[in-house]
Amino acid sequence: MLSATSTAQTSFNDPSDNQVWTGLQLKYYDLIPKLSVEVNYQQRYWNNAGNLKGHYSGLEFGYKINRFIDILADYRLVLRDKGQYHRFSLGANYERKFFSPNFKLAGRLLVQNQYQDYTDQINAIKPDERFIYYRGRLKGSYKISKKIDVYASVEPIFRVGGVFIVDNWRSQLGFTFDITKKLKSDLYFIYREDYAKATYNRYFYISGLNLSYKLNRNPKWFKPVVNEF
Repeated sequence: MLSATSTAQTSFNDPSDNQVWTGLQLKYYDLIPKLSVEVNYQQRYWNNAGNLKGHYSGLEFGYKINRFIDILADYRLVLRDKGQYHRFSLGANYERKFFSPNFKLAGRLLVQNQYQDYTDQINAIKPDERFIYYRGRLKGSYKISKKIDVYASVEPIFRVGGVFIVDNWRSQLGFTFDITKKLKSDLYFIYREDYAKATYNRYFYISGLNLSYKLNRNPKWFKPVVNEF
């Protein structure tokens, strides 16, 4: 169980923090034609990666409209030191190749509704809160070899009723490596500027590693039962 007193917070005099995020993904393509399902889990370590801040579990659905556009919907449960969060997202992703068969450009738009239930001793007297966010991400990726892709992205995140128009901004750089045909690793770095506080801005330096495994409908190991009469 996470404790609110075990994790130091950023402050006006020390507004930055180094973090480590680690995650796992399992993605199932073509559950029905054009529909994909993803289950994911992530741990985030704050305070110079010295304290486990929270557990992030998600379920995501993607539906392919055409070659370039996917409709996205997901739910995330977050168990953090302050309590638990429920986040619902709806959006779309557009991706296609430009200039070269090895270069892809993608744009993603999301609307998120987040419900926060405070359970820790410090914030127990605070009422539960709901926030609505708008997110827009622009991402470019380039395949430098059969197994390795490099990518970079920027993502401003807007909160309705927030202190500033932009709640926080994420700039990300990383590369993916195909360990096998189905297993992929993603090593990345995020520079995140947080403008949510009225008195000072926070700056987060995030190093992350994610492993993802994909399944297709009727994989080789799946053998349907056939009744013989």
